[in-house]
Amino acid sequence: MLLCQSRTKKVIFAPLFCQLTRPVRLFTTVKTRPWVPYRSMASRAVTKKPEWIVIVPDKPGTTLEKRMGVRDTHISNLGPVIESGFLKMGGAVLSHHPKEGEAPPMKGSALIIQADSEEEIRETLAKDIYATSGVWDLDNMKFYPFRCALNVYEKA
Repeated sequence: MLLCQSRTKKVIFAPLFCQLTRPVRLFTTVKTRPWVPYRSMASRAVTKKPEWIVIVPDKPGTTLEKRMGVRDTHISNLGPVIESGFLKMGGAVLSHHPKEGEAPPMKGSALIIQADSEEEIRETLAKDIYATSGVWDLDNMKFYPFRCALNVYEKA
């Protein structure tokens, strides 16, 4: 015969009952994949700026040569917007994944940005060489409010 001591009474032959009546910590987070940094939604700072996914299409008729012609300047000028925390991630939007040996069919840019408003994003991106040289179509830019729950690039 198995006995289990519960808080209020003794139960005969009920090991499952014993497990169920043990104190349980509610709302705990178990990190099941230690190689992936985890950030709980509750741990986010209240003062952190809102996050956005921004899709900036290329202007119609923009060629890969035009984009690549100003790319080095575009990349070298990103330092201040990265250091300020404005730009979190960015890259090209493709019309399809290229086959081996094929040039990437770029049709715009996808960005993850931290900013207070769409206006702040527009003002900052308007200064980029992709905008000033006519690669980006800022008039057709799309904004999606976003809250990151998992970021494998950010150090825990």
